[in-house]
Amino acid sequence: YIASNWSVRQRTAKSTELTQLELATRAGVSRAFVNRLEAGSATAVYPEKLLAVLNALGLSLCVIGPDDAK
Repeated sequence: YIASNWSVRQRTAKSTELTQLELATRAGVSRAFVNRLEAGSATAVYPEKLLAVLNALGLSLCVIGPDDAK
């Protein structure tokens, strides 16, 4: 689900004009990790890394149950 909705990263980064390297630096992760997130090929994503990237973009993560998604 993250990969299919990762275009939010691309839109947010474009609006702030962040490159992958700049985002990675702000988040404290590798540029390769950001690239894999964008490509949808990131597997076994550590929550702290994902949260760091979201935080660097000014975003947060909300977990909802199946009944809440309606």
